[in-house]
Amino acid sequence: MVLFTQDELRLKLAHPRGRSFRSRIAMASTLDRLGLEETEKMIDFRWRVASGGNPSPFEPAAVRALFQHAEGIPREVNTLADNALLLAFLKESKTVSCEIVEAAARERRETLLPAGRTP
Repeated sequence: MVLFTQDELRLKLAHPRGRSFRSRIAMASTLDRLGLEETEKMIDFRWRVASGGNPSPFEPAAVRALFQHAEGIPREVNTLADNALLLAFLKESKTVSCEIVEAAARERRETLLPAGRTP
């Protein structure tokens, strides 16, 4: 069995009650966060595969904003990019600008945090 997890699982496994489960793990590894260039390449690759080879609609500043908001975490980059694409579609924009990414990130924060809390 291969299990891809977040760092939070390591903390749970470090607890004494996780000893039995820990003893069954043959190998453990952690994926590092992506750098800006790797983030750019991932977004471009995913877009080209999904679009049949069309150029990416993400402006360079938008990619930088995705990287900054996601802090290099691939799943966060993908989720925020998807949200930004949807927002661009709703705004009838052919490109995804930095402003659209900022709006998508703000909306994501507001919907994920309890009312009245800030990150």
